[in-house]
Amino acid sequence: MPPIKKTIQITDDASKLNAVMDTVIDGLIIIDNIGTIHSFNKSAERIFGYVPDEVLGHNVKKLMPAPYKAEHDQYLSTYRETGKRHIIGVGRSVEARRKNGEVFPIELGVSEMEISGEQMFVGTLRDISERKKAEEDLLQANTELEEFAYRTSHDLRSPLLSSVGLLGLIKTAIQEDNKEFALEGLDKVSESLVNLEHLVESILALSKAKNEQESNVKIDIAEIIEQAILKLNHMDHYDRVAFEYNIQARHICTKESRIRLIIENLISNAIKYQDLNKQDPTVFIEAKSTDSQFTLSVKDNGLGIPQDSQKELFKMFRRLHPKVSYGSGLGLYMMKKSVELLHGEIHYTPLSNGSQFTITIPLKAKP
Repeated sequence: MPPIKKTIQITDDASKLNAVMDTVIDGLIIIDNIGTIHSFNKSAERIFGYVPDEVLGHNVKKLMPAPYKAEHDQYLSTYRETGKRHIIGVGRSVEARRKNGEVFPIELGVSEMEISGEQMFVGTLRDISERKKAEEDLLQANTELEEFAYRTSHDLRSPLLSSVGLLGLIKTAIQEDNKEFALEGLDKVSESLVNLEHLVESILALSKAKNEQESNVKIDIAEIIEQAILKLNHMDHYDRVAFEYNIQARHICTKESRIRLIIENLISNAIKYQDLNKQDPTVFIEAKSTDSQFTLSVKDNGLGIPQDSQKELFKMFRRLHPKVSYGSGLGLYMMKKSVELLHGEIHYTPLSNGSQFTITIPLKAKP
């Protein structure tokens, strides 16, 4: 049997116009010379979230945020009075507003036409949110790459040059039988190279965090938190810290290595930046989940984060307390990238007596 073909009977010009408009992949909107919407195609429905009955007969300003909304009537009025064109016949990027209030970028072209003797304007628009996001991500990636190349070359060279210089002094001290100076110099070389090793490990961890592909698995949050605390027991002043818990989330389905990285970094920072002047350094860990979201909060009564550093909290190579502890400055950056890869959010809250980090991650269905 031959395939059945669907035939559309078009009986008038308006129906023909609407049928053609609905096949166009871009949004098409027809307005009159005072801005009233006369036609709104299927793609426009998809882009804006309105059905035709919600926009037909309304002013096109309904689809615009400020300042375009305030300027639009003036554009039409000026064109009617002077024939001077501002946007007609010119493609440009502007912002539009969806039914849910979201403002988003579009590429807009406006042309003039006459329908049944009436002056009309056809707006052709394309949602370029994904393109803009890709451009912004690329720009950010390039900026980060430049900073990464500069900072790593500097931070890698610094301990090497320092060690080479110290080894020369140590050699001289040995020749002069100055054992005490030689041993002191070796300790400094060892410290410098250990810092270099930590930096290299952080760079490797960053590369892994950015590029590793991983499937969702069922994990035990309480177990991962306990393992992270035990893993970090080598840190300075670890024994001073009291850990408190409220673990309501037990098993969740997500990417295990990302969750481990997030939890280990949060707890590590709380230990590293405890206030040594306090007798009761405490880290409070809370985890809970619903069917759709996992929330993790780590709160401490430590040194906190200086106010002028909070806006750059999750950037590369930001050492928040360089005099307190050595670090690569990549930990919070890697943590944020891992949270973003899980399509979640991370927030920092300064406390009067410490810090709080809160992470929310949407959950997939359990396998």
